[in-house]
Amino acid sequence: MKIVSLILITFCALMLNAQTDPVLFTVNGQDVPLSEFEYIYNKNNGDNADYSKASVDEYLDLYTKFKLKVQRAKDMKLDTISALQTELEGYKKQLSNSYLVDKEVTEKLSKEVYERSLKDVQFSHILVQVKANTTDEDLARFKKIADDIYARIQKGESFEELAETESDDTNSNKNSGLVGFVTAMLPNGFYELETTLYSTKEGEVAPPVRSPIGFHIVKVNKIRDAVGKMEVAHILIRKKTGSEGKLEKTQINKALSFLKDGGNWEQAVKDFSEDKKTVGKSGYIGELKIGQYEEAFENAAYALKNDEDISEPIETRIGYHIIKRIKGEEQPTYAQSKKKLQAQISKDKRLDIVKREIIDRIKEEGNFKLSEPALAKIKADLNEDFFTYKWAPKDMAEENLFSIGGKDYSNDDFLGFLKKNARKRLLGRRGGLDKAFAGLFEEFVDEKAIKYEETKLSEKYPEFRNLMREYEEGVLLFEATKMMVWDKASTDTAGLKAFHLKNQNNYKWNERAVVYTININTDNEKIAKKAMKKIKKLPVSEIAPKLNSSTNNLVSYSKATVEKNNLSDKNLSWSKNSVTEMIKDEEKKSYNFKKLESILPGQNKTLGEARGYVIADYQDYLEKEWINELKAAYPIVINKEVLNALIKK
Repeated sequence: MKIVSLILITFCALMLNAQTDPVLFTVNGQDVPLSEFEYIYNKNNGDNADYSKASVDEYLDLYTKFKLKVQRAKDMKLDTISALQTELEGYKKQLSNSYLVDKEVTEKLSKEVYERSLKDVQFSHILVQVKANTTDEDLARFKKIADDIYARIQKGESFEELAETESDDTNSNKNSGLVGFVTAMLPNGFYELETTLYSTKEGEVAPPVRSPIGFHIVKVNKIRDAVGKMEVAHILIRKKTGSEGKLEKTQINKALSFLKDGGNWEQAVKDFSEDKKTVGKSGYIGELKIGQYEEAFENAAYALKNDEDISEPIETRIGYHIIKRIKGEEQPTYAQSKKKLQAQISKDKRLDIVKREIIDRIKEEGNFKLSEPALAKIKADLNEDFFTYKWAPKDMAEENLFSIGGKDYSNDDFLGFLKKNARKRLLGRRGGLDKAFAGLFEEFVDEKAIKYEETKLSEKYPEFRNLMREYEEGVLLFEATKMMVWDKASTDTAGLKAFHLKNQNNYKWNERAVVYTININTDNEKIAKKAMKKIKKLPVSEIAPKLNSSTNNLVSYSKATVEKNNLSDKNLSWSKNSVTEMIKDEEKKSYNFKKLESILPGQNKTLGEARGYVIADYQDYLEKEWINELKAAYPIVINKEVLNALIKK
C-alpha cells in the first residue's frame, strides 16, 4: 500500500511539473518548453508581443529554424571547440559576478535600506574614540574599555551617568549621550552602527559596535514612523542677552496674530523675522533633514500635516519660531527608490561587508572544510622571498587543503594561485607576511566559493539560465552559420559563378549614360567657347588630345557611367551629346561643363559588377537549402494543444 502511494505521489508530481511548464515542440526528440519560447518571444518582440496567431506562428517558425541550426552545431561538435568554451566561460563568469553582486548583494542592501528608511530611530550613545591608523594592540585596548563600560551598564549602572562621565563625544555627553533621531542610510562606514540601531528594541542597550570614529555603546530611546521629506520656512525672534523672554514672546505672538487675522506670510517675514539669512527668501529654510535642528523644532515641523499649515510658536535655544510647511513628500515606493538607493550603495563600504557575509553563507551551504595542518605547512615554508618575483613554491607532497560543494582543492592549487599572483604578493609586503598570506588565502577560497555558487545560479534565477542558454546557443549558431553559409558563399567560387549564371537576369543595369566632366584650363572665354564647340561635336577622348599640346594642357576631364535614376545634374538632359552650360571657376581660372556623350541600353551585370548582391543572395539561397536539409534530418513535432492555448487572439 505504501509503495502504491509513493508511485501515485511521484506520478502526480511529474504531472504537475508537466502542467506548469509543458513542452511546446521538440527538435530531433529534444524538448523545448513553453517557458523558454515565452521568454524569447517576449524579449524580442517587446511591446509588440501580443500573442496573436500571426505573431506567434511567425516567431515559432523563426525559433524552430534557430533550434535546427543549434542542433546541427552540437552534432558538429562545435560546443567542444576550446576557443568557444573559453568565450562561454568568460561570459558565464561575467554574468555570474553580475548576478551575485546585483541579485545577492545590491538587491538585498537596497531593500534593507528602504525598509529601514521607513522608520526613524532616536538614540543615545557612549563613544570610545579611536583615531585613524591605530595599531591592533591599541585597538584591542579601546575595545576592552568599551566592553567594560557595557558590562557596568549590564550590572545596573546608569547609562546616562556613564555617558556624561565616560563618553568621548563632547557634543552628546552634556546631554546624557543623546544624539537624536537618525534614519537610514547612515554615512559611508557606519553600516554596522546603522544595523545595530535598527535591530535594537526601544529602551535596550546594545553591545559595543565599531565605526570609523570608534566604539559605540548604543541605547535606543524611541522608534517612530519616518517623517519623510519636508520643505519649511520660518519666522524667528531671537533671544536677547539678559532678557527673560517676555519681549520675544510678545513679538512672536504678534506675528502669529497677524497671520491668523489673514495677514500675508511674506509680509509677516519682512515685518517680524530676525533671521537675516532667510528674510529675503520669505523665511525659506529648505528641506528639513533629521538631526539638522533641535528636536522641538523638528517635532513641530513634522506635526504640520498639510502644505501651507503654520505652527504655534516654538522655543529653541536661539529663540522663538513660527514654522510654515511649504511642501511635503509622501514616502516613495521601493520601485521608485531602487535606482537611487543602488547608486548610493555602490559607493558604500556596506557592499563589501555584505559580500563577505554572502561568501560566508556560500561556504556554509557548500559544507566548507579546511585542513589547518595543510595550510600551516604552506605558511611555515615561506620567507621574505615571498614578496619578490623570484619566489617559487617548494615541492611538497600533494594533499587536500579544503573542500567546498563536494570539490577538493589541494595545496598545489593554492601554491599555483600564489605563484600566478606575484603583484598581489608584492603589494602585501607592507602588512607583513602573516597578513599578506591570510589575505591571499581568503581571496583564493572566496574565488572557489563563488565558483561553487555559479553552479547553482541556474536553479535560483531562471533569467540567468535563459541568458546563458541564449548566449551559448547564439555562439553555436554563429559558428555553424559562418561555416555552412557565410564562408561558403565567399569562398565557393564555382558555386557563386553557377548561381550568378542561373540568376543573372536578377542583376541588371538600367539604361545608363557615359557622362564627362570637362575642364577647360584657361580664363580666356573666347578660347574656352571655341574648345567647347569642338568637344560638343566629337568624342571627348578623340578631341582632347588634339586641343592639348606638349606645353599646354588645355582640356582635362573625368568620366563616369551613370544610371538614369542616379543622374544628379538636373541641367543635363538624357539625350546623346547633350551638354550643360559652361561655368567659370574664378578661383581656378578655368571653365567647366558636363557632356552626356552616349546612352547604353539596359543589360545584365557581370559577376564582378554585382558581386556584393550575388554573394548576399547566394547566402540566402544556401541558408534555405541548409534549412530544408535540417528539416529532413531533424523532425520537428509541435504540440498543437499547447500552441493553441498560447494564442490570445
